[in-house]
Amino acid sequence: MPNKNTRALALTRDNPSPTVRMMAGRAIVVDAVFHVRGVHPTSPGPWLAEADKIAWTDSTGYGCIIRRSRGDGHLGGYVGVGPGHPMYGWTAHAIASAGVRVHGGVKYSAACMSAANEDVSICHVPAHEARAVPRQETVRAHREHDDLWWIGFECNEAYDAVPEPERSCAQSDVYDGTLDPVYRDEGFVYEQCTSLAAQLAAIEIGHDPQEAIDGIPLPLGLVPDRQVRS
Repeated sequence: MPNKNTRALALTRDNPSPTVRMMAGRAIVVDAVFHVRGVHPTSPGPWLAEADKIAWTDSTGYGCIIRRSRGDGHLGGYVGVGPGHPMYGWTAHAIASAGVRVHGGVKYSAACMSAANEDVSICHVPAHEARAVPRQETVRAHREHDDLWWIGFECNEAYDAVPEPERSCAQSDVYDGTLDPVYRDEGFVYEQCTSLAAQLAAIEIGHDPQEAIDGIPLPLGLVPDRQVRS
């Protein structure tokens, strides 16, 4: 579906060269990168050089997404699992209660947004399924991803700086005067996504998700105490 407000880069059969993006100091091969007018922040800051959605396939085999909120411009991270995963269809609260730890806690769990345009959806087309993407077009989600369950987090906690704070309706003043909010950039969200994917992979083979993050310093905002689901 044409969308003049989106610039897209994707790895396709007609464009076999991989799209590489630097995140967290590493060159990551990604499936698609979108820059979306109307979503991208206009206020000065590090976010001006960032994308508004990045989709890639993690080493675990799970699809991952970094996506920017249309409201205050913060980033969120999401990992998609298939019907065979033990947490497929679980609510965000139940997933968090099972011991999955990520920035701010698991706040999102839902099926693929298969009806939404690819540039703004929590759903993505893997490289081997992507079709040609003209620079001024977006793409539609493929049916292959309609059965994925997406699990994610948002970087708009009280201790997170957001690009457009005047548009924020999610932050509180709990930490006002005690902490300087920090903007969570693409590199931060990428690392949190890979941690989340590793935990979900551990769960899929019957292991404790904590095993995937033991020995890694956890950033401010992670669920402080692991709970066991009865």
